Amino acid sequence: MPLFGLPPVPKLEAARSVGKLIKALGHHDVGTRRAAGEALGRIGDAQAVEALSVALSDADSGVRRTAAEALGRIGDARAREALTVAMGDADWLVRKATVKALGRLGDAGAVDALVAALADPDSSVRRTAAKALDGIGWKPGRDATGVVYWVAQREWSHCAEIGSPAVGPLIASLSDRDPDVRRGAAGALGRLGDRGAVDAVAGALVDRDAGVRQTAAEALGLLGDARAVDGLEVAMHDSEAKVKWAAAEALGHVGDARAAPALTEVVLRCPSEKLRLEAARALGRIGDEASVARLVDELTATHDQSNSVAYVGPEGEEYPNRPRRDGAYVLGALAHVRATECLVRWLVDSDPEAREAAALALGAISGTGGVDALVHRATSDDYRTFMGDPIGHPGHYRVR
Repeated sequence: MPLFGLPPVPKLEAARSVGKLIKALGHHDVGTRRAAGEALGRIGDAQAVEALSVALSDADSGVRRTAAEALGRIGDARAREALTVAMGDADWLVRKATVKALGRLGDAGAVDALVAALADPDSSVRRTAAKALDGIGWKPGRDATGVVYWVAQREWSHCAEIGSPAVGPLIASLSDRDPDVRRGAAGALGRLGDRGAVDAVAGALVDRDAGVRQTAAEALGLLGDARAVDGLEVAMHDSEAKVKWAAAEALGHVGDARAAPALTEVVLRCPSEKLRLEAARALGRIGDEASVARLVDELTATHDQSNSVAYVGPEGEEYPNRPRRDGAYVLGALAHVRATECLVRWLVDSDPEAREAAALALGAISGTGGVDALVHRATSDDYRTFMGDPIGHPGHYRVR
């Protein structure tokens, strides 16, 4: 394949030109040296390996980069040592070209240098190193040295194969400059399940990148340690909705009753329907009876409120408030026996949206007798009468 879009050089002509081009690598003109390196890469003659290896120390970064690219095209293992040294070049473009060249060598001897490049200060170099290692077929195994960026680019579950040696490097990477690395490290620590990482992951809940904060919350849910409760409660008030949702869900997985009051307040006061539902599901998982009772009582007390009332958000935006419908969805997410009793009563509500929401919620509460209650209620005479006249809309709910 031609390099830089230049046409290939005919073999006979190329063979005659190699000596001249090698000599041109020492020319006083920078442009001439670059052009010579490009041409030698297109020719691909192994005679040029030694001269190109020397050119990796050229004063001009463009010449060094061109030499690395040419050595990658030639693919001769004799260049490995010089390319490994060039991995310490001050120019990230040279380091990136060097990584590509080492990857093209395709042998086990290049692995150590490529693994070291996974910790390069430049994210583009790290990505190139990860891709090159993929091409060689390298797997990190239990060597934690290169796992951090590897994990940041891949499925976090891969860390389960590596185990505890990865914990220390991953914790250190929570302060990496690249948000991809921080996000990958947080997710991997959650999958590893080492509770010694809880405090470090909880610290990532205040990361400047919202994706990192979200991943940290999800990881804390996987770790399931009560030490994360305080940080997750604060995260439910994050500026980003996805972080709030992840924090509420994580509190449910942690399962500590100390989080119940904060979750209850979110369910009752928050204008975001999705966050209220996540908080209700978390409360259902925790199963704190006092909080469940308070939630059911307050939702029942507001059941007769007018649906014209609106929530006013922190920026003054208005949210439609349909307490009957919304309350039914919340009770369905709560999935508690007390919620079932309330929802059964709401099946004959005067608000058709509330009736539908109650029916759907009961259908979802399989563990608390919700489906049985729905079937019983839907087949009773008073329910069939109510769903016909005088409402004017015959019953149309299908039990699945």
